[in-house]
Amino acid sequence: MLKRRIVICDDHQVVIEGLKMILQSNPNLEVVGSFLDASEFREFWQIHNANIDVVLMDAHLKNDVSGLELRNSISDNSNKAYWVLFSSFVDKYLAVQAKKIGFQACISKEIPAARLIQLLEHGSPVFYSYPDLIDRPGIRLIESVLEGLSNLTKTEKIVLNKLKEGKRSKESADELNVSVHTFETHKKNIFRKLNVNSTTELMSLIDDYKFIS
Repeated sequence: MLKRRIVICDDHQVVIEGLKMILQSNPNLEVVGSFLDASEFREFWQIHNANIDVVLMDAHLKNDVSGLELRNSISDNSNKAYWVLFSSFVDKYLAVQAKKIGFQACISKEIPAARLIQLLEHGSPVFYSYPDLIDRPGIRLIESVLEGLSNLTKTEKIVLNKLKEGKRSKESADELNVSVHTFETHKKNIFRKLNVNSTTELMSLIDDYKFIS
């Protein structure tokens, strides 16, 4: 059996060294690269991506770069690597975001070593999260919200931020130098895309889903 070639990207050297010790205890796994920041990983990926089987990436990297942003910026159409997001804290929002942009798994750093080895050695035929969050009630709603947010125009995102400030439409319209009618039209489009019927519902949605920004 060929060894599964793994690349680790984490902003803490002690975490990288610990992972190497755990993973290389398995004869079927081989760590072929480890990186502390996004730029180092990008350089390696551009040259060696065809030879990588697994990418184990921290959710938070150096210089305020997130693992989600890095994954979203990388095309791997010619590569079938198994992408795993690794985080100190995993909730259903992070899991859904990870799934949406191309990770095959989203796992907490509290995962047992034996389970981590099993996942990286064999992968999973469906999206995997640890702890198990992805199939719980509310996941489809989160996916719907994320889809709606991705469909907002640049102007609608600006209007959404104005709505979050709780100002009256006239005041917000004046600040954006548009008519109240135009502001209200953008607001209706936001309601439709996020499947809400009022500003009250929108505020409740924003309170429930803190990732809306």
